[in-house]
Amino acid sequence: MPKTMGGNIIGVDICDDCNHFFGTPGQEKSKYLLPCSIEETVKEVFNITRCLLSTNTPLKYGRLKSRFFEYRASKNRITVKKQFRLNGTWLKQYARLFRRGLYELFLQSYHIQEGKDSNESKFDKIREFARYDKGDIPVYYAHNGYGIYLVEKDLSHPKFYFSEHQFETIEEYGFYCLMIYGLRFYLAVTQKAEIYKDEFLSNEVKSTGSAFCAYIKPIEYITDIDFTLEEIYKRTKS
Repeated sequence: MPKTMGGNIIGVDICDDCNHFFGTPGQEKSKYLLPCSIEETVKEVFNITRCLLSTNTPLKYGRLKSRFFEYRASKNRITVKKQFRLNGTWLKQYARLFRRGLYELFLQSYHIQEGKDSNESKFDKIREFARYDKGDIPVYYAHNGYGIYLVEKDLSHPKFYFSEHQFETIEEYGFYCLMIYGLRFYLAVTQKAEIYKDEFLSNEVKSTGSAFCAYIKPIEYITDIDFTLEEIYKRTKS
């Protein structure tokens, strides 16, 4: 995870060129996006969620610094800035960079697990997508729809968690489940995910229970993710 998100795990064999590419603004050329890095698209989204979950103090004074999102004090809401909000192409391209960022973080996090190698051929597709913008690999987001979030105790140092069950799920179904700040994502890390997609995601909805996961859909626009925790506010108001 980026240091600016509180990440404190260092990958010792990540080359300078890759690190520079993912962390330097302006590497991705687009007339629809401000010059930004892939790392920044991930950081901007998750830091907003962490801010909302951690404390309301910064928001009381409107001190939310973001290039893409704004705090509306009158409504106590965080929204996409006006110049981007109605721009479907911008929202879609931002989501693509965000997905590429998640896959790159997965590859780095998987690589530092004992006995694991993210350079295996089974990860070729997501590697090409994350690093070279080739193809289009989906990331699925679990919509809970009920405003109930299971949040980890320590919000200060997010990371990709791995267990034997997750390794088995990757091998059997091609999916990795990322839980961060109460948000649940499913990454299609191998080609098996395309084969078992419907079966696996359907079982995930059933196993997690409707209280935490009403349905799972692919992320097409960045606003498909409830990173501003709108569901919580809706429930609070009702």
